[in-house]
Amino acid sequence: MAKNDFALIQLLAGNSYRFNNKKKKQFIFKNNLPLFLISVYEFLKIESLKEIIFVINKSDINIVKHYLEEYFFKFNNSLFNKKSCILYQNIHLIKKKKLNIKIIIGGSERFFSVKNSVNLVTSEYVFIHDSARPKIKSYDIKKIQDLLKTNNAILPVEKVTDTIKSVCGNFVLKNIDRENLVAASTPQSFKSKNIIKSYNNFNSKKRIPTDDVEVYMDMYKKVKIYYLKYPNNKITRVEDIKNYFN
Repeated sequence: MAKNDFALIQLLAGNSYRFNNKKKKQFIFKNNLPLFLISVYEFLKIESLKEIIFVINKSDINIVKHYLEEYFFKFNNSLFNKKSCILYQNIHLIKKKKLNIKIIIGGSERFFSVKNSVNLVTSEYVFIHDSARPKIKSYDIKKIQDLLKTNNAILPVEKVTDTIKSVCGNFVLKNIDRENLVAASTPQSFKSKNIIKSYNNFNSKKRIPTDDVEVYMDMYKKVKIYYLKYPNNKITRVEDIKNYFN
């Protein structure tokens, strides 16, 4: 393992219930690519990317493999390891870039999907990215990578510009000062050994966390924030697709 090498965990195991479309959002085409591969293309521009773990829904095995073979990777061998849930694992050559590619089945919640994934990481650092955020740019990825040289955890964020209010039922309680509020984004990035330890020790019976930083901060308290230069909002509904690349 070379110093500063990193792994990408690309999450696309969601069911897209809120997307309300026959096709899941991660497989909608934009810019001649399925949505889940648009951000992968940006990560591939970074030389120190050494492994990618695709976390998928069991029902999407064939379509994911088809898109990966068509647009990026050629799978010469198919391996299935029930214990680790690795469906495919091999070393591939992409434009003279050697990558270790794994495809695994996601869990019932995001937490379990990431927990299974981080335990397969062999690189020094790991970037955990939501495929429903396809607008991440290599510029921001490189900036986060630079911050990891002096920090163990980085949370990419965007400033909150909307007026935020606290409510109780159907009534407003008070205004919330947005000066110290940020909107969390991805890729949430960590020194691998720390986030692996955090996931393996987190008690999910008490609560199911909604992101990786929440898991990390249950054991470690210091997370550096990075303000993204480029918008990286999440695609949740069909209307988001229509306006996303305008």
